[in-house]
Amino acid sequence: MATVLHNEHLKAIKLSTFGILFFGTPHQGGNDVSRGKRLVDVASVFYHTSDVLLNHLEKDSEWLETQLEQYKPISAEIFTLFCFESYPTSLKVGISRIIVPKSSAVVPGVVNAEAIEVRKSHVSMVKFKDNLDDDFQTVAGHIDLMVEKAQDKVVSNWAQWDEVKAIGAEVWVDNFNVPLELD
Repeated sequence: MATVLHNEHLKAIKLSTFGILFFGTPHQGGNDVSRGKRLVDVASVFYHTSDVLLNHLEKDSEWLETQLEQYKPISAEIFTLFCFESYPTSLKVGISRIIVPKSSAVVPGVVNAEAIEVRKSHVSMVKFKDNLDDDFQTVAGHIDLMVEKAQDKVVSNWAQWDEVKAIGAEVWVDNFNVPLELD
């Protein structure tokens, strides 16, 4: 519970956000993070490097769990589209893998969400040949639907917020937090 003015600097973001799209995001960790760590180790001989972000992307990472716990309560208020890869990414000659499996890219328990398959590898998920590309058409269609619905929802959000402020509510239930720390 918080006052109406609690996190007011973030309120505009929350009230004006209709939806979010995730493309191959490893919400529950990615495959081959250890390979990435080895590459960082090699690069550290020549450059200043850090594996902090890679540590957070390990399966069952506490940091990822915290991010999910913070998103789930507000997920009902934000349409979420989870896009997952269906083709493996070539890592080296003869080796290819799905980098972020569907089980990590799609978060169970999120309300007001859809999952769509993008028939591409992880590195080409958002690299569409042209606007006739089937995957582009699928994603663009979802974005068009979101845009259609967004204005009414955002206007409604702001109207409700203005009502709350007008009655001078002393207490407002607000579970919108966006802390992001990588270290």
